[in-house]
This record gives sequence, C-alpha cells and structure tokens, in this order.
Amino acid sequence: MMGNGKWRWLAGIAMLMVSVFAWSAQHKLTKVILPGNKILRVDLALTPQQHEVGLMFRTSLPKNYGMLFVFPTEQDLQFWMKNTWVDLDMVFLDNKKKITIIHRHVPRSYPETPDSMVARREGRGQYVLELPAGTASHYDLKEGQQLTFALPSTKSPPKKVPPKKASPKKRVDRHKRIS
Repeated sequence: MMGNGKWRWLAGIAMLMVSVFAWSAQHKLTKVILPGNKILRVDLALTPQQHEVGLMFRTSLPKNYGMLFVFPTEQDLQFWMKNTWVDLDMVFLDNKKKITIIHRHVPRSYPETPDSMVARREGRGQYVLELPAGTASHYDLKEGQQLTFALPSTKSPPKKVPPKKASPKKRVDRHKRIS
C-alpha cells in the first residue's frame, strides 16, 4: 500500500504530464541557423510555464532538434535539470544571439535522483538553446559565434476597424422629363 507522500508524488507527476501534453499541443516551432548554415528545428519555450516544463520527461530527442528558451531581456539564468531524462548541451545566447557560454553533456536526472544531485547550469543570456548532448561539439559551436532565428511577433494584432457605414447615396435622376 502506498503512503500519502507517494500518492502526492504520483499526483504531481500526473499533473505535470497533463501540462506537458497541453503545452505540446500549442507549442511553436522555429529554425535555428548555425554557423555554416546548418539548420536545427526547435520548439520555442516562450512563457514561464513553458520554461518550467522544457524538455522534462522526454526519453530521447531527434537529431537536429532542440528547444529554444526565450526570455524578455538578457539576464543571469540558472537551469535545473529535474525530470530531464536526456543528457543535454546548453547554449546560452545574449540579446544579439551570440553564444556567451556552452555547457556540454549536462547529465540527465532520473526519477530517483535526489534534488541535491540534480544538475544545475548557469549563464548569462536572453536565449538558451537546449540540444541533445554532443550536438554542440558535432557542429563545432564556440563562444562568440552568431546564431540566427526568427521569433513570433510579440506585437498585438492590429485592431479591426469596422467599415464606415455608407452614407445614403444621393439619387441622380438622369432621365429627362418631357412634359
């Protein structure tokens, strides 16, 4: 029989899984162009909720795939790898999309990994690109290199202005009256 703590843990995992599936149904994709015009397809993590879930609970990642975390400004960031079940490379980028630091082969966590043993990585940036471990070396990524990617517009869509009501048309009588 399970104790209350285990049920709470399972309920928490279930809620997180629901969040992951809900998030994945509405995620956005973009392409990141690396030096040498190599292209990666990445999911965008744009909101705090998407930042929190990230690549959690995934047991593998496709080749040439990643996740790009987007923050409103350049800042000091720390990532905690709790429930991230794959080894990753983490590439921090400044507000001009230049690489500031690369953490290679950040170790995965396991369900039984104590919180104190879960990997943490820090860096300065406005963007963080998480990739399958080994990808940064494979593409020879280095600090100072420029990456290119497009982000969805953060501007609100223009307001629709209702069309002006047509003023009543004046009738022009073109018929000549004959009396």
